[in-house]
Formats: sequence, C-alpha cells, structure tokens
Amino acid sequence: LMSLLMHSPDMRLKALVAFALEKWGFKLSMDQAYRAKVKAMEKIKGATRDQYKHLRSYATELLDKNKNSTVKIKCDLTPHGPVFERIYVWLEACKSAFVTTCRPLMGLDGCFLKGEFGGQLMSVVGKDGNNQMFPFAYVVVESENYSSWKWFVDL
Repeated sequence: LMSLLMHSPDMRLKALVAFALEKWGFKLSMDQAYRAKVKAMEKIKGATRDQYKHLRSYATELLDKNKNSTVKIKCDLTPHGPVFERIYVWLEACKSAFVTTCRPLMGLDGCFLKGEFGGQLMSVVGKDGNNQMFPFAYVVVESENYSSWKWFVDL
C-alpha cells in the first residue's frame, strides 16, 4: 500500500479495503487496514525525513552540472547534528536566460509548502518574451519573515 499512500496519504480506510479487494482479491478488516496504513505512513515519512541527509550531495550535483550557479544551504547546529533551515538556488542557465530573453523587471513571490515539514517556497521571477512567468532563483525557508526575505534578497 506504500506506493498508493505515497500519492494519496489522506486515503480513508474504506478505500484501502476496497483497493485490496480489487487488486489482490481479499478483504482486509478495518483493523488490518489501519495497521497497514500506520506502518506504511511511518516508512513513507521516515523516507522523506532521510532525504535531508542527501541535501548536500544534491547541491553538489547541481553545481557540477550547472557551472557558475549558486547554491547555499543554511543549517542550525544542534546537539543531535545539523538541522536544515534554508536552501537557496540560482542556476547559471536561468541567470543567462533572464539577461537575454526577459524584460528588465523582477517580481518576488512566496507560497506555503504543505506537508509534514511545512515551510515557505519563495522565488524571483521575470516575464519572458511570451509574457510568461520565468523563475530564475528560488529558496526554501522555514517561514516567511523579515530575516528569511532579507537572506534571500541579499543572496
């Protein structure tokens, strides 16, 4: 059920029972469906949490594949090790495309990240020749506040 719950974690138990009956031909009890969902969600959330361990290698890969790009990661040091706070990404391809194809106007915007960890996605966008939005820098921060906007704009 993990692949199913990964895409729709709010799925109700009755739907899980119906899915098991349709896919495998056996009827789960509500207790079995509940226990299966709890175990699957623990594995899914654990896997999501583990992705933060790969953040530095992701940044390195971005920089290897996109020369002259900028990637900054800010972490808070705790007794249990570093805890992710923010990441800033500005790819060289987006920099050069903005200079050559976009109007000399930039806009700032932010949106909430829904999910277990929350946060805010903030971006700098321009308008290209087709009057479409063209994102060229983005940041993921813990919340939208003065210090996170200042950090983003300064970079």
